[in-house]
Amino acid sequence: MQPSDFNNLFIREVANKVRESQNLMFMLALTAEKNDKSGTINESGRRAMGWPAHITNWYQYRKMWNVDYNRLYHMCLISHCSELEFFFKVLFDKYPHLPEQKNNFYQKFGMVIKELEASGIDFTSVQADINQIKIAFQVRHIGIHNMSIVDEEFQRNTNGLGASGTPGQPYVVDQALVRKTSEATNKVLKHLDVNLPPLPA
Repeated sequence: MQPSDFNNLFIREVANKVRESQNLMFMLALTAEKNDKSGTINESGRRAMGWPAHITNWYQYRKMWNVDYNRLYHMCLISHCSELEFFFKVLFDKYPHLPEQKNNFYQKFGMVIKELEASGIDFTSVQADINQIKIAFQVRHIGIHNMSIVDEEFQRNTNGLGASGTPGQPYVVDQALVRKTSEATNKVLKHLDVNLPPLPA
């Protein structure tokens, strides 16, 4: 979506920030491996560090330590959800008809939506997008607290939302999931843009 698609100036500002932060993280994830393969390591520096002779670029260096480039896609979702969490905090601060909440409330996406529903916003038309963001928040949780390994809590919290994962294995995050989450967020932000009252002067 373009900035001109949003009428509420507050939502427009948030949508711009979320989009551009996501673009930054996504471009890093897309290009990191290729950039590392083209980034040569100075021979004298390699010897000084005591690295093996086959370490001639940053890709080989990171692989020496078993770095997983796919983890950057997980970081995209972690960052994206953190942006949304901060947005919800500011949203509840700015709108006097929304009740004051404790800080840990805003990371619980489902509870935030329920509170907004209680304030009169109907999310039925964007329920599939809500579900997609719920999955992202659950991926964020295991990404931070369980190195993205699927556990019983993740399966319980995503049951019926369309997420699939193997217990004991990392949840697969790829370009498609990152894009899908970003598109869902745009639709939910647009829904709020239409349904929130103007900010008080």
